Amino acid sequence: MIAQRWKHRGLFLVTTCIAVVSFMALSIPMVSCAPAEQATAFEPIVITGTANATSQPFSVTTEEWIANWSYVPLTEYPELAVFQFFVYPEAGASMFTGFMMVHEGTSGSYSHDGAGEYHITVVADNVIGWEIVVSPP
Repeated sequence: MIAQRWKHRGLFLVTTCIAVVSFMALSIPMVSCAPAEQATAFEPIVITGTANATSQPFSVTTEEWIANWSYVPLTEYPELAVFQFFVYPEAGASMFTGFMMVHEGTSGSYSHDGAGEYHITVVADNVIGWEIVVSPP
């Protein structure tokens, strides 16, 4: 009789556990394993000037982007040319998130991470003109 009672309780426990596990499996949301959507590439943004300047805000939709830059120094004293730029997020941060300070050469590229809204502040002196092109990699 005792063995019969434990047999029924054991069967009851097994049945209860199966029912609970089945209910839990039904209540867990399904997770999709589809590949992540790629951000739409944005059109290149061209910023030009002849002196110090701050760009209009621009939007980057990719997680990585590149700023290709170039400048033309004054012909009389090319060694006195100064060109640097700072990348600032538009989302309220007053600290720049990246910068490029040129010591040699008159062109190059700078890569940056993060989609979002940005603006660029340029410091330029003794230059005829400069250009920065922001684009996807």
